[in-house]
Amino acid sequence: MTDGWLPASEPGFALRPSLLAAASIFAKLVSFIAFLLALPLIVAVLAGNGAAILGSVIAAQFGLFAVLPAIAGLLLPGIRLLATRYELDDEGVRIHSSIIARSDQRVPWDKVTLLVQQRSLVDRALGIETLTVIAYGARGATLNLVGLRDAAPLRDYAARKMRESASVAGLFAND
Repeated sequence: MTDGWLPASEPGFALRPSLLAAASIFAKLVSFIAFLLALPLIVAVLAGNGAAILGSVIAAQFGLFAVLPAIAGLLLPGIRLLATRYELDDEGVRIHSSIIARSDQRVPWDKVTLLVQQRSLVDRALGIETLTVIAYGARGATLNLVGLRDAAPLRDYAARKMRESASVAGLFAND
């Protein structure tokens, strides 16, 4: 495997998401805020009285409501990603996060039904990907492994573990 992962002969490995994922979330948040703040200006111009409203729209764009979400959008995802670790072993996939309270999500390999590797336009520009692990059952879960630099080897490893643990009896067990 690549990017410093342990070889497939090892029993398991852990990796951390890239902090570029926080930049991706921040870019999406800023573009959404910019759209919301530009919307009144567009409506005012289309209505024909854009000059009278232009001053108030520009003042609102540089107001407190535009700055605070951008700052929070930059800091909070970065802090969350610093405290997140993805672990893959013989039993399954685990996302461990501990900011204020500890959070552990685990999906065993025999419950995994779908792996989705995705890249948005912003993620593509930053060189990161997201791998979504979807499990079935009464307590089915969806794990999003965000900020991966190269998700293909990880997806291949997960697919191999899924095939190794797949069984018809396992499909109906504990449901």
